[in-house]
Amino acid sequence: MIEVLPDFPSDVLAFRLKGTLTREDYENVLMPKVRRAFDDGSEVRVYLEVGHDFVGQEKGAIWEDLKMGFEYGLSHRDQWKKIAVVTDLEWLARAIVLFGWLAPGEILLFTFEHQLKAKSWVCG
Repeated sequence: MIEVLPDFPSDVLAFRLKGTLTREDYENVLMPKVRRAFDDGSEVRVYLEVGHDFVGQEKGAIWEDLKMGFEYGLSHRDQWKKIAVVTDLEWLARAIVLFGWLAPGEILLFTFEHQLKAKSWVCG
């Protein structure tokens, strides 16, 4: 499930991942917000919380994630500004450390203990 988080500036896409992500989560929640953000040509900032209740993605969601990466990660690389990932999941933190350099824009990893710093950084 992808939950849209309130109380962020309009130029920050803020989400919380829970449970299992589905293709419908991408199609109905994530992609409409991503498309709107990129269509207006402005810089894009992302705040992403991933807690211990996140268990992974269905196969269809993985495909949607790959499509989004090619469509918006490569062709709109200059619009990505900041990505703040807030998690205490060790496996996800390791993946970001190893592969974060592939992400467009600047990506920083925060623990939930530093959640306010993450919000301040991505909004600044």
